[in-house]
Amino acid sequence: MTADFDVISPYLGLRGRWVPAALHNHTVGSDSDPVPPARAAELARQAGIEVLGLTDHDRRLPELPWTERDWAAAQRVTGILVVRGHEATYPRLGDTREHVNCLAVLPDEVGVPPGVPGFPQAVGQAGGVAWLNHPGLWNCRPEQVLDTPAFDGLIGLEVYSGARLLLEGRTGTRGTLAVSLWDALLTARRRSWALASADCHAWEPGLPDWVANGQTVLNLETVDQPSVLDCLRRGIFYATTGPRIEVLEVTHRTYRVAAPWASEIRFLGAGGELLLAREGPEATYRFTGAERYVRAEVISRERVHADQPLVRHTAWLQPAFIHPRS
Repeated sequence: MTADFDVISPYLGLRGRWVPAALHNHTVGSDSDPVPPARAAELARQAGIEVLGLTDHDRRLPELPWTERDWAAAQRVTGILVVRGHEATYPRLGDTREHVNCLAVLPDEVGVPPGVPGFPQAVGQAGGVAWLNHPGLWNCRPEQVLDTPAFDGLIGLEVYSGARLLLEGRTGTRGTLAVSLWDALLTARRRSWALASADCHAWEPGLPDWVANGQTVLNLETVDQPSVLDCLRRGIFYATTGPRIEVLEVTHRTYRVAAPWASEIRFLGAGGELLLAREGPEATYRFTGAERYVRAEVISRERVHADQPLVRHTAWLQPAFIHPRS
């Protein structure tokens, strides 16, 4: 029997391998010593990262001590692809100032100031991609994002930020996760992909903003900059704080996920409604056609050290959009 709906998913017909990426990091932190780009690349490579984004704040770029020779040295580190970019500062919205990650472009290549409608599109026209960084403070006020034209055209948002976890520990300010905001965008029929980042500043293993804590795992046939950018635009990746996906198959009937060490796999729909939960490392969801979208979360509980309690880690998989046939 033929389904009377279509399934649109970035995971249809995957052909590449899964490549761990850390795409939002800084060589100069607010209260730490600068880390040369080549040193940052070497530390990231040792942590298992294969694609590294170095996106210092736009306002700090004129102060960076690095020369073109320093950036060229980072490109020569073997086993890792380094992509430059910047973190654009938007004007204040209410009680917070938002940042947008701009990968593969620098400010003078964009031509439109941050916060002006058309900025994300200008980043794209300059050859880069842009997404919303650490927006968890908007979980309860998604209209601030939905109703701001300057956010139109972003490829997605960080559903997890390691630096915000560090900030929570210091100040009690919440905002590490932006999953509720993501669901609000998807429910409003905004195509938005989920990313995770460390937002590394200090380059110290063990800190919440360590470069490997919060990864965007890309499905790539070739590890080069054009392939990375194409993958990000199309949503062929997942976000994770730990779990690795072994099987990810989306067809026009089902959404199947398998992940070693997973304790639970959940499928969620519009508004974050739980559609199905299964204990164990594998689960399959069968589309009914009544869903607006279906996304998956993979949860594992691990001990960092034997004498510590179980810690919950999550992978967020991109939505499959359901379109009834007219």
